[in-house]
Amino acid sequence: MFHRLLRFANHPVVLTLSGIFLAISGLIELGEAALTFDGGIKGEHGIVLFGFMSALKGLGALVEAEEGLLLSAEGRSQQKEDDKEKLES
Repeated sequence: MFHRLLRFANHPVVLTLSGIFLAISGLIELGEAALTFDGGIKGEHGIVLFGFMSALKGLGALVEAEEGLLLSAEGRSQQKEDDKEKLES
């Protein structure tokens, strides 16, 4: 059960979406803190940074997965062309 949950949590789409939501909620909190004129670094700053980092990590994993799918599809189409050439000769 734990492995399924961990696999779901580490999925690139989940990482990207959670990072975006964390960054947005952190920016909202930062905006509210700016209106009260409180100075200093607080938790909102860390949440925004963590959200952006999570979103970038998820996007990187999505790009790698898409690249792998494209390469495998290209390999399969090349294999089909080779098989057709063998049958014709």
